[in-house]
Amino acid sequence: MPGYLELPLLALVASALAGSTAPRTAPHECCSSTETARIDSTLADEMRRTRAPGAAVVVTESGRVVYERALGVRSVETREPMTSRTLVRIGSVTKTATALTSAVLAARGTLDLDAPIARYAPQLPVPFRRLTMRQLLTHTAGMANEGAGTGSHDIDALRRRVLGWDASKRLGRAGDIYSYSSPGYWLAGYVLSGATGTEYASAVRAALLTPLGMSTATFDPFVAFTYPVALDHRASGDSVVVLRPFPDDASTWSSGSLFASAEELARLATAIADSGRLDGRRALDPSVIGAVTARQTDVPGPEGDTCGHALGLSHCADRGTTVLSHYGFRAGSGAVLTVIPARRAAVVILANGPGAIMHQTEQTVLDVLLGPQDTAARARREPIRRVLPAELVGTFVNGADTLTLFTRADSAFYRYRSGVPQPVRALDDGSVGVLDAQGNVEQTFRLVRGRSGERYLHDGLTAFRRTARARASGSAGRSTR
Repeated sequence: MPGYLELPLLALVASALAGSTAPRTAPHECCSSTETARIDSTLADEMRRTRAPGAAVVVTESGRVVYERALGVRSVETREPMTSRTLVRIGSVTKTATALTSAVLAARGTLDLDAPIARYAPQLPVPFRRLTMRQLLTHTAGMANEGAGTGSHDIDALRRRVLGWDASKRLGRAGDIYSYSSPGYWLAGYVLSGATGTEYASAVRAALLTPLGMSTATFDPFVAFTYPVALDHRASGDSVVVLRPFPDDASTWSSGSLFASAEELARLATAIADSGRLDGRRALDPSVIGAVTARQTDVPGPEGDTCGHALGLSHCADRGTTVLSHYGFRAGSGAVLTVIPARRAAVVILANGPGAIMHQTEQTVLDVLLGPQDTAARARREPIRRVLPAELVGTFVNGADTLTLFTRADSAFYRYRSGVPQPVRALDDGSVGVLDAQGNVEQTFRLVRGRSGERYLHDGLTAFRRTARARASGSAGRSTR
């Protein structure tokens, strides 16, 4: 018998629809039978597109579950059904849990978000000692980014990783610019351990998971697999297969490795949406929710963009109201956590497909809650010229990631690391669009300046610092044209 079972995509979606649990609705503003059917249809279509074997959605409003749906299976091999109580690894939505735990400890006086973190972690290498938890939690600490992989499973792994860092883990000056950094949250997890005198996972359980009644949520895969758990999957041609071996690294738990069910994660989201209230009681202090949801910094974006960052949550304006969110991307799973404080509403979507972040389903729910979005505002930005401005030509870095924009004859190109160059065009909003094989814009960058005057190439999430080599390349670009 082979080590895995391939499941054709068409059969996968058919299985999802056949094995779904019935939607649960409550007599509330959301969701009517028509709205329920619309969300159901969008979810099934998005599962087909993202190749997700299973997915679960929970929507709450005013503390009540108003929509709940589970489709498909938690493993293409066992064909056991996905439910809203199935554990899924939620990826970077874990950062919201890390930030909430920090805010709980700050409210208790155990942690000062604005003190140098060396107060709680005195053995830290010099380049990190003066950073603050607020900077780490808002991605303004000047930390480089790096993805999680497979590593050590013991609880000392985080300490060994962080104490082994040097200045190469820094992108730039603290406070200079917003730049998403998972290592910044690994460091935050280490600081939480130092502030509480216990290991990170225990600190989160005591401060957050237990008060919210998230009894099956866990960071430890050896605990997660004692419950019904959705296995991670990867793409294999037109099929999906179980991802083996299961990736884990205990040193990266604080940025992206919490296991939670849609039902339990919705409890966390509901507490954020309802000022700490849950099940008719005060589960978290309102000051904790206020601290986490307050906008802390702007995020570079196109003119008119309203997005910033709170603590462990993006902070955007959508259809005239504040929307808080975080997404989780893993090699074999995806997660959505979205909160609309003015509606006391929350949306949680978990899926066990390769990087399956269900944005389309999320947007359908937001359309139900907030009304249709202005389609003109979502119009695609069009290229306006082939040649890039000279200041955009060059090399930009963030940790091990290197981006190069260069010109050749009368055309411009983008290269990631040593990959195949892709054509780029200057767009009418001042950004640069990277084009796919069909000529569509698949990613955008813009040149921004930090508070120090340092120049960065920014994609709306991560900043890439301009290098000395970039300036040389820029000069070459000018002479070429």
